[in-house]
Amino acid sequence: MPNTAPKIEMVSYNAFAKLVAVAVICAVSLSILAGVLVFALAGGFDRFEDQARYRSPQGNAPLAPSGASIAVAGHTVYAPAYSHIYVQEGSAYRLAVTLSIRNTDTNNPIFINSVIYYNSEGAMLRTYLDKRLELAPFAAAEFFVPETDTQGGSGASFLVKWDAPTSVNPPLIESVMIGTNGQQGISFVCTGVVADEKRPTDQPAETTAENSPQPAS
Repeated sequence: MPNTAPKIEMVSYNAFAKLVAVAVICAVSLSILAGVLVFALAGGFDRFEDQARYRSPQGNAPLAPSGASIAVAGHTVYAPAYSHIYVQEGSAYRLAVTLSIRNTDTNNPIFINSVIYYNSEGAMLRTYLDKRLELAPFAAAEFFVPETDTQGGSGASFLVKWDAPTSVNPPLIESVMIGTNGQQGISFVCTGVVADEKRPTDQPAETTAENSPQPAS
């Protein structure tokens, strides 16, 4: 009769190797789970939620002196926004809106002079800055309209005015819409378009109570 002892030994060795592999996987999984639990108990998730929570940008640069010349052209940018869209038989689907302004220049800052939100009728709803906002190279600023704010309507828009003290790449200005309802989610992006261009010879207008935009009543 042939000797089967080596075969039995090989089968036993393979089974032992599989058991070791399973034990290692279980140990690694338990270590990861323990790390997640420690992180959660230490308030790590709460800290992340607090750090990532939206905060409205605050102006950080003084207003340009009245009558001072701007050496480089700036832009007034129109960015479409939708506080709701229509679905099915015409029912309104609410959306949250984030206006994103990104400085794409590698070396120079830009200045955001104003960000104004308008409704579908073209009436001003709010202005977001009381001082100019400086954006360093590759920096970004976001302005948020919550899903519960339906004043803007399906034809809402932002008007963004920016300039820079030297030649720069124009910023990327986009509005991001997102909404969820049960198991359904909708999101899309609209890119702003230049509505007016300030040439180097233009002078910045002095903002007064008489000529500044007023919110719709």
